[in-house]
Amino acid sequence: MRRLVTVSTFAWIVATAFPAASATPAESKDDVAAAPAPPEAAVAESSPADVALVKGAAVDKANWKQKKAAREAYRAGMKAFDAKKYDEAMAAFVKSYGAVASPNSHLMVVRTMMAKEQYLAAYGQAQLVTIEAKEAAAKEARYKTTVQGSEQLVSDIAAMLSSVKIATTVPVVDKSAVLQVNGRALERGQWGQPLTVMPGPIKIVLTTAAGKTQKTVTAVAGQQHAFAIEPPAPKPVATAPEESGGSFFDIKWPGPDRKKIAYISGGVGAVGMLTFGIFGALSVGQAGRLEDGCPDPAHCDPQLESFADRGQAYQAAANTGLVFGIIGLSTGAGFYVWDHFDEGADSVQSPYRPRVAVGPGTLVVSGSF
Repeated sequence: MRRLVTVSTFAWIVATAFPAASATPAESKDDVAAAPAPPEAAVAESSPADVALVKGAAVDKANWKQKKAAREAYRAGMKAFDAKKYDEAMAAFVKSYGAVASPNSHLMVVRTMMAKEQYLAAYGQAQLVTIEAKEAAAKEARYKTTVQGSEQLVSDIAAMLSSVKIATTVPVVDKSAVLQVNGRALERGQWGQPLTVMPGPIKIVLTTAAGKTQKTVTAVAGQQHAFAIEPPAPKPVATAPEESGGSFFDIKWPGPDRKKIAYISGGVGAVGMLTFGIFGALSVGQAGRLEDGCPDPAHCDPQLESFADRGQAYQAAANTGLVFGIIGLSTGAGFYVWDHFDEGADSVQSPYRPRVAVGPGTLVVSGSF
């Protein structure tokens, strides 16, 4: 009889220390049409939970001292949870799980995270609870209710979160590229994979050697999204300017219109030659008068000295006109020939070039200057 009482008492202690999931506080079960995110989805935490779980002894291998400690901590956690003292409850459930790794203690950690609105952390832990509960249920049937409770939690939490996939065309060989979601850099293996995020604005930043691209998108609770972000265009490669070669006429002229210069220079040359002709003729006329009035150069009338002075002045003016005429005509011819062999260079200036029109008894020069 004593042996039967002892066995019954030990069974009662174990059942009390590790109650089934049905003994935990009931959770709300709102109808959600969206399917839960896949368990293998990566979790992008924007507010990590302030808890560090240390796994205790396995349920089927824990000794009576470990089970006693786990039972007492679990009861304290349930009392604090019912009183909505969630920080105190979290510490108690973590302590219980650290003594004996019961799926029920772990499940209450998840429920406490949800009460503290740590949904991302709760989502990841709920998936771990499901795995643990299935392993335990394979040994003890009473943990099947824990499996059902954890699976329902995964579904409920997934309906409050959003799943996103971010695709980019960055080459795999570009190891320097960094992809950030809400300020968190993703591992290269997470690119293009489902990420669980809080609903709302999502800031995506892609940084490569060519620069940075960023965009802000909106994630809706309970839905799956696919977004794409392209890297910035590569910077243009600077090329060395080609060395110019060729003939003299290949030289680019940065100055005014060459044909205009040719016309102006030609005009100056024409005026110079006209001056040479006029004053040359006057000089010859004065020389003729001196010869007529002074057949003997050794005995000339002093009154003819003024004719000699004017003749010298006319000759000087004629010589000056000849010099300007030669320079002007040469310069004009040179620029005209240069422009003729490189007409494309002055195509922009063509509206400003002078135009010459010859008509019956007329010579018209027009243009813009």
